[in-house]
Amino acid sequence: MSPIYEDIRTDLGKKAYENNWLDIIISIFGLIISNFTPYMFEAIGAFALLSWPICIFIGFYRPIARADRTAFFSNYDKDYNLIESQTKKIFNKKSLKAKEVDKLVKSLVTKYLDYENVLDIIGYTDDTLNHAINLKKKIEDPLPSGSTATKAGEVLYFRTHTTWSQGAIESSKFKDIGFFYFSNKRFIFVGKEKSCSINFTRLAEVSVGPNYIYLQKTAGQNDIFKIENQNSVEYLRFLYNKYA
Repeated sequence: MSPIYEDIRTDLGKKAYENNWLDIIISIFGLIISNFTPYMFEAIGAFALLSWPICIFIGFYRPIARADRTAFFSNYDKDYNLIESQTKKIFNKKSLKAKEVDKLVKSLVTKYLDYENVLDIIGYTDDTLNHAINLKKKIEDPLPSGSTATKAGEVLYFRTHTTWSQGAIESSKFKDIGFFYFSNKRFIFVGKEKSCSINFTRLAEVSVGPNYIYLQKTAGQNDIFKIENQNSVEYLRFLYNKYA
């Protein structure tokens, strides 16, 4: 899953948990009832004693809110996976008309993933599939102009979603989540809150791992960009070796 939409998933799951107050209501109501039960119905006083730990457990553990969050995660994953699978189905149909794409996108919109989200996930999945093909063929494929702001003479060859951290691989500090680009001149990150640009001339060494690219700079904090797909990481390595 794209790190951008994994982050959205986490935030919405947290809200689904926090906004479900049924556990708290049941717990408080149960404690109130159990408190008066011994005086109203002495015969079932034992029930009152047992209900206290049960009500406290419900109030603190919140099983209903947890179940609601789990159900949300399941539905969200199903919606995301459907978008991804539909993208793979149409991947080779390069002649799709704008109306056909619009119809597909609208059919995949859900309560939590709007039109722009669906379009973005389709683009992310499409880019990931292209990375694998371009890596196999050992070719570079320029992105459409306007993908992100560029300088004079600059051409974009790569984009994906990423998590940006700084420091060492073993002990890095999270910075932001967003879009990651590679051009013939630099690496570019555009996040929710922060952005950065790293020219090749500022790099001392570039290394890759199973799901990241590590940029060691001549000065300042080193940058780590986590990338979900291994083919995307390897394709980025191929591009860097060619243009840096």
